[in-house]
Amino acid sequence: MSNHRTGKTRSSMRARLWFRLGKRSQTRGQAIIEYVLILALVTIALIGVVIFWLCFAIIDKLTPHDLWLEIVEKQNKALALVVAAMCLGISIIVAAAIH
Repeated sequence: MSNHRTGKTRSSMRARLWFRLGKRSQTRGQAIIEYVLILALVTIALIGVVIFWLCFAIIDKLTPHDLWLEIVEKQNKALALVVAAMCLGISIIVAAAIH
């Protein structure tokens, strides 16, 4: 069926509209797979954060002094650097284990 003003058919008009919009529409299965992947990534990130904090709490209990008290109240910069290096190390280990 042709538009009498422009002389273009509906199918060519639809094709141009589809080209302009891009491939936005997905099948239901593809959308579900994307949501499952996003949920999996968020879950893995949360597991990594929990493992990190558990490791930090265990190391905090193993040290003779309270790390938070030493770093925040007593302004112990040397201990803060050691704890920062420990945090980076734990983060690298957790990331490698999850990857």
